[in-house]
Amino acid sequence: MTNDINTTQPERLLLWSAVHDRVGFSKQYMYLLAKKGKFPLPFKVSEGGRLNAWREADIDKFIASRINSVGIKRS
Repeated sequence: MTNDINTTQPERLLLWSAVHDRVGFSKQYMYLLAKKGKFPLPFKVSEGGRLNAWREADIDKFIASRINSVGIKRS
């Protein structure tokens, strides 16, 4: 008998307010960094819609890369 249960966590999407809470900088600065390729770009949640979201994993990677780039050691 095989176990067909998917044990991976589902992708989480973050809206700007959640992204802002994590990174702490303005939307203008975020778009400046994104234009330079230094911050993940958002995507439209629905085709033709206005709602933007970011993959939580992308934001987590950005934060980890910033921590690593300044040499902060995790406890």
